[in-house]
Amino acid sequence: MKAQRAERIEQSAGRPAPSAMRLASGNQTIQAFAERVRSDLQDHLRVTRKSQATAAKAIGMSDAVISQFLSKGYKGDVAHVAHSINAWLLLESGRLGILREPIWVETKPAQEIHTAMDLAHKWCDLGMVYGAAGLGKTRTGKEFRRQRGSTVLLMTADETTRSPFAFLVALAHALDVSATATIQKTKDEIAAKLAGSGRLLIVDEAQKLTYKAVETLRAIYDKGGFGLVLLGNEILWRTFTAGRTRSEYDQLVSRVGIKRVIHPGLEHDDVARIAVQYLGHREPECIDFLVAKAGDRGGIRSVVKHCERAYQLAQLDERTAVTVQDLQAASKMMGEAAMPGRGNGA
Repeated sequence: MKAQRAERIEQSAGRPAPSAMRLASGNQTIQAFAERVRSDLQDHLRVTRKSQATAAKAIGMSDAVISQFLSKGYKGDVAHVAHSINAWLLLESGRLGILREPIWVETKPAQEIHTAMDLAHKWCDLGMVYGAAGLGKTRTGKEFRRQRGSTVLLMTADETTRSPFAFLVALAHALDVSATATIQKTKDEIAAKLAGSGRLLIVDEAQKLTYKAVETLRAIYDKGGFGLVLLGNEILWRTFTAGRTRSEYDQLVSRVGIKRVIHPGLEHDDVARIAVQYLGHREPECIDFLVAKAGDRGGIRSVVKHCERAYQLAQLDERTAVTVQDLQAASKMMGEAAMPGRGNGA
């Protein structure tokens, strides 16, 4: 069984779809091959409901080139375009039935995060949610935005948006505001867009913002009339309330009306909820395995990753039921058995 599974993993990326997708044979004209690829691409977009722009981005070509190819008006290297599209379709065929959209599961930590966002949104208040990685902060933020639509704006701070101007430019783009040459004018236009709107701005990975960027964000928030939630790890609150930086952040901290600390670990029922969503069942042996993983440093993320990989392995074996053996194989594939210092047998 293990040998068969390994062989399936090796072959899965190149497994042809039930349709006639395959490389052009020697006796097939490029015109006939291109016509078949056009038909396959149109069928794939229709079935998967993906946009042509999404396909173009994945293939590595412009939307215009794909449009011209489909309309038979492309004057460039038709063979190259056809083979590139066909290669992507072959890859996609190997993914069908294996990859799924991320699922948001209403665990206890997710409920706490969701509630904090809801209150900040309703009351136009400043919220701060922090805790260890892998506890569902980012995914809950995305789910909250999905539920509330354009009334919620979600952005993520990173190493490229640490400075005030870089952060403002990213925020301006998200708000469809013109990022001008001066930081003051950009800040004022963003503040005018948000003030009194009743919207909610969620900033994920907020611990990565510099002090000056945080102060710029506070100045925008002080215009009033919208909610703000800062998401981050344990460093977020520690940075704002401890050490030499404490007095620097006093003005922001004094405005925090909603605070949630998301503690590590998952309850048994939460793990079972995740298993039902990802595996389709809550077999005790599988739940016990996942509970052990939840107690590790990965939290929700570790449980979800194990479920996703186990599901994919079962699919490769053409099985619908995921077993604890699949979960164990997934753990080995993820390299957890070889990582020192991990508890619970990982």
